[in-house]
This record gives sequence, C-alpha cells and structure tokens, in this order.
Amino acid sequence: MVIHAKGRVGVVLALILSVGAIGAAEPTRGSSRTLHLWLGESIEIGEAGRPEVRYCPDNTCEVFRLPEEVSREVLSDFALVYLWFVSDYSHLPELRQGKWASTVEAVVSRHSTGCERVPAGSGHQKVVRCVLETLASKHRVTVHFGRHDEGTYGETEIGLSAMGRLQ
Repeated sequence: MVIHAKGRVGVVLALILSVGAIGAAEPTRGSSRTLHLWLGESIEIGEAGRPEVRYCPDNTCEVFRLPEEVSREVLSDFALVYLWFVSDYSHLPELRQGKWASTVEAVVSRHSTGCERVPAGSGHQKVVRCVLETLASKHRVTVHFGRHDEGTYGETEIGLSAMGRLQ
C-alpha cells in the first residue's frame, strides 16, 4: 500500500514537473509566438498563403516576405533577429532588455551553422549578419519599408541595406 502511494506521488510529481517545464519553455516555443509576446499588436504575421511578417508600430512598417510559403517559422526567425539587432525604431532599445534576449540568441545559434565562430563578446555582429544574409539568400527573404501617408500606403524594398549598422 505504501509503495502504491509513493508511486502515485511520483507520477503526480513527474506530471507537475513536466507541466512546469512546458510553461517555462513557452516563450521559446517559436519565433512567431515570441514576436507576438514581445511586440504585441504592432506585429502581424500573414496567414497561410501570405508569407509575410509586418511590424508597424506607427505609420511606418518593416515588412519581411518570402516569395512562397516555404517556412513561416524561418520568416519569423528572420524577422525576430532583424528587429532585435538591426531595426532602428527608437522605442526598440528599451524593449530589447529582459527575458527575450535568450530566445533571440537561441534563434541566432540555431541558424549560425556555417557562420564563422567568434569569441563571446567580440564580433557577435558578424554572426548575426551571417545568419541574416544566409536566411535571406537561402529562403529568398526580402525586407521592405512601408509608410501610411494621407490615406495611401507605399512600400519600397530595402533589402539588407540597414545591416550596415552591424559592423
């Protein structure tokens, strides 16, 4: 009888621990989810058949697109890394502090195969640049700048030109 009770306690404890682990891992479940949690209503991820991520915090937007539905998660990974390291929206530096840093670093690490390894703290921008260039080239990700002005919306493809800030 006592062994049976210990067995139940063990099973219950294992379930509690596994549920706790799932909850702890939730922010890293996927870049799409992280983008929504980090940037809220300013982020829009296209539905099936429309592979794009739009970040529009004001009357301007940064838009990331794939030419076809390849992998929405790859596009979300690209957008997350780009917005974290490259985008120059004035309010992003304060949003870059805190709990999402490890998630973003995990995404960079996941896609850094083939990129030159650099010692921690030196030249990390080279790895980020390599990850973004590799994803853009391999999956044909395009970057656009959009602006709502007097009832119209205009958009220009800017490519990776903003990555000049990553030296």
